[in-house]
Amino acid sequence: MPTFIKSLFEAAKVYFESRNIASFSVGEFLKVVKYLLRMGSAIPSKRLATTLGCHQRDLSGYLSLGWHLGVFSLVKQGNTYVYAPTKLAKAILDSCGNGLGTECRELLSYLFLNWAPLRLFLRFVRARGRLRVDEVRNVLGEEMRFWNSILMQLGLPVTPRSREGEAPAKPFNDYVIRKLFKPLITQLGLLDAELIERNYEIVKSRGKEPIIAAGIAHIVYSSREAVLITPFVDSYGIDLVARAATLAKNRSYVRIFARIVKGMQSRTISMPHVHIEVCIVNRPLHAKLYMSDRDLLITSANLLRTSLLRNIELGVMVRGAAYEVLSVAADLETALRI
Repeated sequence: MPTFIKSLFEAAKVYFESRNIASFSVGEFLKVVKYLLRMGSAIPSKRLATTLGCHQRDLSGYLSLGWHLGVFSLVKQGNTYVYAPTKLAKAILDSCGNGLGTECRELLSYLFLNWAPLRLFLRFVRARGRLRVDEVRNVLGEEMRFWNSILMQLGLPVTPRSREGEAPAKPFNDYVIRKLFKPLITQLGLLDAELIERNYEIVKSRGKEPIIAAGIAHIVYSSREAVLITPFVDSYGIDLVARAATLAKNRSYVRIFARIVKGMQSRTISMPHVHIEVCIVNRPLHAKLYMSDRDLLITSANLLRTSLLRNIELGVMVRGAAYEVLSVAADLETALRI
């Protein structure tokens, strides 16, 4: 069982938040920030990469990374989405306009230390007391293979390592460790930076990066009993829950409270060691809560394919949820049963 990566949810954040980026240069990243502030928006293109003096693959990575950090937002223009600068981008430009000074490093450090892949990398390096590429690859890479294989079995879009469908070690392979993580911590001086531990995580999810879907699967996978409250459910959502409960390999009981259920023939699903009960709520319901006795996910996402695999959705995952939060959720469950 993995030692450093503690949960399916953490592994999903690490994988999907690093999905498009494989190398890093603080100078190139700042060029992208300045360009978006000057032009207002951008999409990855070979021409833009040439203008900024970087590879097109790296440009796509910087834009994706900036979205996860909150530096860029996604804005729909016609039939496509473009990246646009947020207030954080303006703050970065104001603090870094004269180069990588103290104020600039502090702001960038604050942003990057909230990025899940880097937090895991730093925790590992500090635990071992040294930074050795082969050690990171052998330990964190193998742990990611374990969790990525589960994400693949859940049907989530993890790219296999080979044609045989082998789970990848991403992002902890030799290339990414050398070209992304080492330059990042060196250029920003993050090796000894303070890591503030919290019992909650902000969750952002979009097409091909379904972190909220993985979060719901984590709620089911990591507990024997889960309660899922959402206005809308479809067969995809039920299948995701059933797969997570089955992969957990322990006796699982899941209750789903929903207002509208689409594409289901039965409101009760029983398999070996897994029981899923769908309760129809005949009253206005807008809340989306996915909870167990261990964790609570509050989110904008319904238990629908479109919400989980296509939409931009937001949420908060509370680990070891406080009694006050769980009691409110329990009161809501009781009210829905009446």
